[in-house]
Amino acid sequence: MFGSDKLVDGGARVNGVIIEAPEFFRGSTDMRGRYKVTVRVQLDDGGTVEVERRLHLSCGEHRVGAVLPMRYDPTDSSKIEIDEPALTAGRDADFAAIKERAVARGDAQAGRRPVRTR
Repeated sequence: MFGSDKLVDGGARVNGVIIEAPEFFRGSTDMRGRYKVTVRVQLDDGGTVEVERRLHLSCGEHRVGAVLPMRYDPTDSSKIEIDEPALTAGRDADFAAIKERAVARGDAQAGRRPVRTR
């Protein structure tokens, strides 16, 4: 039903929990900057699967216990992937919030009123 790209675009959404990941990321990646994680996913039907996938460093360094957005084919639970676009969007939103808080702290320390950009 789904290829990998169609799966990420149209598959059912579910969260997975990393149960195995590198302790140290330096030297743990392949030549393309990807590292291996094992993710446990509880599917909507109540079943649980564990999958081993590679995650690019640009998506962040995720350790054991981290929650990852996943997509799967409900008719074939062996077709399951990490939703890297959702993961990247969440990371970008986190970075934007961190930057906004840092600027607000700087403004406060400089004695300036915060500037609202929204």
